[in-house]
Amino acid sequence: MKLARVLIVFVFLLLPAMFHALSPATVQAQSGGSFGGGGFQNNGGNSGSSGGNSSQPTPNPVPNSGYGYGYGPAIFSGGNSSTTILVLVVGALIIGYFVISMRPRFAKNTLLETGAAGAGALKVQLMLLEGEEVKAELRRIAEAGDTSTPQGLSNMLREAVLSALRHPERWVYANVEQARGSDSASAQRVSSWATAARAAYKVETTSNHGKLQHTDYTAPKGGIYCVLTLTAAARDFLLPAITPPVELEEVRAALNALAGVNGDALISAEVVWTPDATGEFLSEDQALRLYPTLYHL
Repeated sequence: MKLARVLIVFVFLLLPAMFHALSPATVQAQSGGSFGGGGFQNNGGNSGSSGGNSSQPTPNPVPNSGYGYGYGPAIFSGGNSSTTILVLVVGALIIGYFVISMRPRFAKNTLLETGAAGAGALKVQLMLLEGEEVKAELRRIAEAGDTSTPQGLSNMLREAVLSALRHPERWVYANVEQARGSDSASAQRVSSWATAARAAYKVETTSNHGKLQHTDYTAPKGGIYCVLTLTAAARDFLLPAITPPVELEEVRAALNALAGVNGDALISAEVVWTPDATGEFLSEDQALRLYPTLYHL
């Protein structure tokens, strides 16, 4: 009986999100950029040696005329049909039952446990007011940097962090996430964060994940915001003390922690920004729909 009540509450909480996801107002940014890598060998600090990039470029979402990001079964491409909503509700019930029933079994086997010793993963996400110069600087870093070595990638991460730190007056919204775990679990967390950030745009116009790639794209103008996501996993990572909702000084401390990661300790790092095209920006509503976990500073 208790489980049934929980499932009912779960469905009613989920319904607004489902209608929101099916709304035509839910959009993607047109362009974005990213660079990063990982899978480096722990060879005692020799930053010139690498085990290759374990973080491969995520395929660009396929533009479509419906809603969402071009992924998933065809049932989601038909709009706000009663059939779609019914399927979503039934699916929510099944998922809710599974999560609730299995939670005790997996409670001690999460991807990253914050109390665990070892490596750490850290993400800082910023919504910037305009910031055309920040976008240009990120493109320059992607073009000139070397993602194939831990030292080269840590230098690129540091430059990207410095670009953000130079413009605190542009910070409007932000969020910080962090966790601890094994090397591989920390790298997986970084990959997951980067994949979610890259799914927010349609075309990756700047990319460097071992090879520099450019895609010509003329994006529509409009909006005044861009979103920057900086992530890293490192060994013996000294993570800052963060209490949501984050405040400006906590964001600054987290950025400084990312900047302090050196090549000897780096496991992986990813930097993602959107929009990337010159003159393209997001409205506040668009940015918050694409990145709903951001807090106003």
